[in-house]
Amino acid sequence: NQRVAFPEHYIPIYAKKGGVITEEGHFFRTYSNGFRTGNDAQQINFSKVELEKQVESLIGSSAPPRKFRTHSYRPLTKVHTYFELISDNAAIFSMYKYFTTKHFKNRVISTTPENNSCFGVWAVDFIPSMHILSGGNNLPQRFKLDHQDDSLIFNETHHQNTVEDGISDWILEKAKETYTSKVTKEDLFHYVYGFLHSPIYRKKYANTLTKQAPSIPLVEEDSFWPYVNIGKELMDLHLDYENQPKLPEVEVSGEEHGNFEVRKMKFAKEDKSSIKFNDDITISNIPAKAYDYLVTDKSAIWWVMNQYQVNRPQSAHKTKGIPNNPNIYAQEIGNPRYILDLLLSVITLSVKTLELVEQLPKDIE
Repeated sequence: NQRVAFPEHYIPIYAKKGGVITEEGHFFRTYSNGFRTGNDAQQINFSKVELEKQVESLIGSSAPPRKFRTHSYRPLTKVHTYFELISDNAAIFSMYKYFTTKHFKNRVISTTPENNSCFGVWAVDFIPSMHILSGGNNLPQRFKLDHQDDSLIFNETHHQNTVEDGISDWILEKAKETYTSKVTKEDLFHYVYGFLHSPIYRKKYANTLTKQAPSIPLVEEDSFWPYVNIGKELMDLHLDYENQPKLPEVEVSGEEHGNFEVRKMKFAKEDKSSIKFNDDITISNIPAKAYDYLVTDKSAIWWVMNQYQVNRPQSAHKTKGIPNNPNIYAQEIGNPRYILDLLLSVITLSVKTLELVEQLPKDIE
């Protein structure tokens, strides 16, 4: 496909200076590649209990609870990790600024990296992995400034930080000049998320978005506010991905057996209208359009089916061959149905996302 360059008046989402704060010429002042471990098999697990055992065997003692955190390993995928074992401290400090403690609420827009095979965008409100979207970039709504002191990493009692906005003052002033003084940085944060979901924008600049960071315009005012409002609805929906009600037309059979454990989900029909959840449970009448919502070049439904299966960790160390089992996560949170309900929720989320995206303005330059 021919590469279509962004027009000169389009504004880059972020500067190509990872971790460096830039005040002018961009929507965001900073970004991070996300959290990385260096050894996922030893430092990541669906089970917090199993992870604690792995860490204890590695370091020879029990670990501080504050070092264990939940993070988004892939889209729609929650796992547990331990931070002390990380050799790349930059990965820790980057996420420390975005998610200082479990009580510091934040939102992050994740995008695929430059020179990727496709473009994708997702939102998280807890620590994103470097590979949540193929090693992409994470843009914070807020972040904290602090000294790089190892003893302060995720310290629940440490509050000596200054909260900063991820959105730049520069773009806020431009937006106020273009629209109204009532525009806020939160509006611009949601505007970016809404605009990056525009199917017209993503189709027109599809090849460009795989080669360089996104650039977007400040559109006419009658289009700006729909992007803001729908962007906020999309973000709220995606952050609440676990709690969407089942679509009325979707049918679930076999629940009465009480078997909610999954090994590997498979399609029961070639048209993907049915998913074999396990030997007892089948989900039927899945709308075909649900698969049209793509997080990257894969559907949201694919991500759940792909990530929530029983695997053994792939590592040269092969830590005692402990299976990385998502069913244990469901048990530990006290909801055996968690994975089934998650899949049903994501089917709904996919349809709702497409409905919202259809309402976005159609006038893209």
